[in-house]
Amino acid sequence: MQNKKLMTIPILLTFILLITGFAYACWSETLYINGTVETGTLCAEILDASNVKDKGIDWTCDIIDGTFKNVRETCPPKDIGSTTVTKIDDHTVKVEMYDIYPGYYEEISFHVHNCGTIPWKILRVNFTSAAGTEVILCEDSSFFTWDVDNDGTDDLAVNWGNHIGAQVDPCSSPEISFQIYVLQSATEGASMDFTVKMDIVNWNCDEPCR
Repeated sequence: MQNKKLMTIPILLTFILLITGFAYACWSETLYINGTVETGTLCAEILDASNVKDKGIDWTCDIIDGTFKNVRETCPPKDIGSTTVTKIDDHTVKVEMYDIYPGYYEEISFHVHNCGTIPWKILRVNFTSAAGTEVILCEDSSFFTWDVDNDGTDDLAVNWGNHIGAQVDPCSSPEISFQIYVLQSATEGASMDFTVKMDIVNWNCDEPCR
């Protein structure tokens, strides 16, 4: 009986080693997967072409309840004010207004091309004047008044189009536009300049605007 027990021990040890070895082999196996991961590119560029409403005879308007009304060419005809728009970089334009006066109206538009491979959106728009005043627009804001020359009195009313937060797909070039109205408190014959910069992010970015 004792010999049978002694013979059983090596068999059990062998069996245990077999189980242990099998388990160890299972734990140590490594699975290799060969593959390629490609990332998309985020690219946005303002096209060189820009358009202004004032191409000669001035345009004027009234402002009622935060919207511009009765946009019209000045009557009698008057060619005094003027506006130029210059592309600074792919996300920024500079606006220069000369000899403006209360009631003067301007509308500026340009196209922004999605030159990348993923959709994007405009997260915020930064208006910054040469005098150092700044306005930041988010998706829930479009109309504002602005002290451009930093003299303590608002000079312009600006109405940005509904472009913030909208998805722009690759290869598309939506038109961006905004309106400017010179307030009654502005100085007659003044000149003003400011930049408009768009912060652009991938379309599903959840970064807060401010």
